[in-house]
Amino acid sequence: MNVIFITGCGRSGTTILETILNGHPLIAEWYEPYYLWESYFDATAGDVWSHDQYTEAKAKAIRREFGIFARKARKPLVLDKSPYHAFNIPLIQRIFPAAKWIHILRDGRDATLSLHRQWEKRRAMVSNKQGRAMAATAVEMLERQPFWRYRLWAIAHELALRPSLDPRRYLNKRRWQGQVGYGPRFDGWQAFRDTHSHLQFNAMQWVASVNAVHRHFALLPEANRCEIRYEDLLAAPEPTLAKVFAMLDLPVPGDFYRRMPALKSGNVHKWPAGFTEAQKHQIRPSCGDLLEQLGYATGRW
Repeated sequence: MNVIFITGCGRSGTTILETILNGHPLIAEWYEPYYLWESYFDATAGDVWSHDQYTEAKAKAIRREFGIFARKARKPLVLDKSPYHAFNIPLIQRIFPAAKWIHILRDGRDATLSLHRQWEKRRAMVSNKQGRAMAATAVEMLERQPFWRYRLWAIAHELALRPSLDPRRYLNKRRWQGQVGYGPRFDGWQAFRDTHSHLQFNAMQWVASVNAVHRHFALLPEANRCEIRYEDLLAAPEPTLAKVFAMLDLPVPGDFYRRMPALKSGNVHKWPAGFTEAQKHQIRPSCGDLLEQLGYATGRW
């Protein structure tokens, strides 16, 4: 059993990439097993775990659980896609020294727009008491867990944190101190949220996630990591995925690309119409410099 991690800011294509790779006969997708990681690492204050929390006993227990998952799936490679892994690569690498890492990067303006829409969607559910929509969100998350062992673990984890029959409490969770929220919580997120708009906070989620991955990727063996762009995946899936499979050292079945899910090729460059001019002005101080460094933005927006 070996482990592959997909990381990157939420709403950057991590889920579609995981779905595609799950179609490989040797790879088993384990969708965001946050309940496993949070059973061993305290995520109360944020998604950046302290190295002081690491023990070899915890590492052994986590490795054992991944082994159980691999045996249940009857596949040698387990794929874990969790956005907050971006902040914890060195610690996770201690647990899985031979792990393979894939970073998927997306234009920060499109990622921010998508994060913000998810944020607003959840706020509307709570404020309008949309019980059916909230229940559907919870059921969808549970259905992504392929085995009852992990569905029950996720339910028990949530009930232990905030016992309630009110689904609104589970959308807020304790992650956001009783408020509606969505996405990763970077170092200093509370202070930033209290002094900036939700939209600016979403932009900083992207900046903090990308910077953390780039900082930590430099510490990984070059043969065990690769970075792709969401835009390249949509425009040219075969050469983009070929880079991933080369890093994973996996053969590609002859019918793989024919069987993979359809990609929304037009799901790029949505921010110009999605943001007002005032909103573009809001987020530029947060993400403008990084966008230019990555070649996503030159000159006027």
